[in-house]
Amino acid sequence: MVKNELFRRYILFAFALFVSSFGVSCITRATLGTSPISSVPYVLSLHTPFTMGTYTFLLNMVLIVIQFLLLGKECTKKQAAEIMLQVPASILFGLFIDITMSLLSVFTPANLYSSLIELVLGCFVLALGVALQVTADVVMLSGELTVKIASHKFKKEFGLMKVIFDVSLVVAACIISMTIYYFATNSFKIDGVGLGTIMGAVLVGPMVRFIIPGMKVVEKMIIVKNRQNRY
Repeated sequence: MVKNELFRRYILFAFALFVSSFGVSCITRATLGTSPISSVPYVLSLHTPFTMGTYTFLLNMVLIVIQFLLLGKECTKKQAAEIMLQVPASILFGLFIDITMSLLSVFTPANLYSSLIELVLGCFVLALGVALQVTADVVMLSGELTVKIASHKFKKEFGLMKVIFDVSLVVAACIISMTIYYFATNSFKIDGVGLGTIMGAVLVGPMVRFIIPGMKVVEKMIIVKNRQNRY
């Protein structure tokens, strides 16, 4: 891969991170719950001074440690380099989440219908960001790479491990929320998880598959020139 093409791929990846973060923030601002991967950071941000972007970065660092533990002594230099590329990507993604959450803070849904519209729009934007990341093909974010490594380690289908991963995060978010409320008010309550979390899990995957074919145009025009189509 020539340097100019690699540079264009990284530029596209950075743009894809911004689009993805905008989608996550749009889903979150719909006030119906956030996406599964953002559920733990969002719940923690509701009850502490730190931002959702900060907790997103910290969660990604935890996932990086898990990736190294899963690979163990089988981790090659190439895999280690691929894992470490997630650090700058996570910093950028966390920063973009805080920026887009701030930009969308002025938009408050007036009713359930407007919340649903914002939620579906957010799912589509997030799917677009994921499709652009796939097209850039330079770095995998921590959530996806953790699932990829786990599916290889335990010899399970990627889709199944993705479901287990998402459900685990949502359950963890619920436990954190209930624990915080219990110690604060001696009662249980769940926030940050709701209809938006379910719809995010259900809609984004099919939307990505719908958008991916259109990425051939992006790859041909912006990234790959005079190369065989990779799809």
